[in-house]
Amino acid sequence: MKNARLFLSLALFTFAIAGAFTNKTAKAALTNFPGYIKQNGTCVYKNECSDDVTSTLCTVTNSGGSRIYGMDQGDCTLDLWRVH
Repeated sequence: MKNARLFLSLALFTFAIAGAFTNKTAKAALTNFPGYIKQNGTCVYKNECSDDVTSTLCTVTNSGGSRIYGMDQGDCTLDLWRVH
């Protein structure tokens, strides 16, 4: 019984550590995209944004402002998210 508890504890600990590293790797794999705003009918570069849909929508400043979009077939219409 004592050996079974030890084995179970080690197995759970191993899975927890592996899960932590797997989660970190997934976050590092995010891609940054150039973000644009539309001024006078033209897309003008503003800053880098992310494709992480669980984040906050990308805006000119961290506290808000105009939304920033990615390029889609020559027009800036794709939603992008804030880089953390």
